[in-house]
Amino acid sequence: MKRLFPFLLLLVGVLAIGLTSCGGSDDNDDNGTQGYASAILGAWYYDDYEYWFSAGGTGEYRCEDIMGDFHYTVDGQVVWMSQFTYWNNTTHTVWKGEDMHAFYDPEQNTLYIDGRTFTRNKPSPKPGE
Repeated sequence: MKRLFPFLLLLVGVLAIGLTSCGGSDDNDDNGTQGYASAILGAWYYDDYEYWFSAGGTGEYRCEDIMGDFHYTVDGQVVWMSQFTYWNNTTHTVWKGEDMHAFYDPEQNTLYIDGRTFTRNKPSPKPGE
């Protein structure tokens, strides 16, 4: 029994450390990526610009006659957007766009894209529209 006691003590210590390290937070990750990924879903507006983020990692863009689609991933509060394809409904031209990123501010519920602050509020139509 004297030989077994140190082994049991060591085993209890290892199990205690192992169970403590597995009992962490149930959050998906420490930087809130999963929560932020959910928070950006839907429409974002700035003047005539609109961005739509869908749950599958795809999005859509619109500004006047120009529309587009893209793919995105969320890393913390940064939204990485890539594989842009744009088309002009007036001229019927299609082109590829450059990758870009956005920054999500959860406190203000705003999305910063290309120097513009996007919100959930759709702008009122301009007179004559």
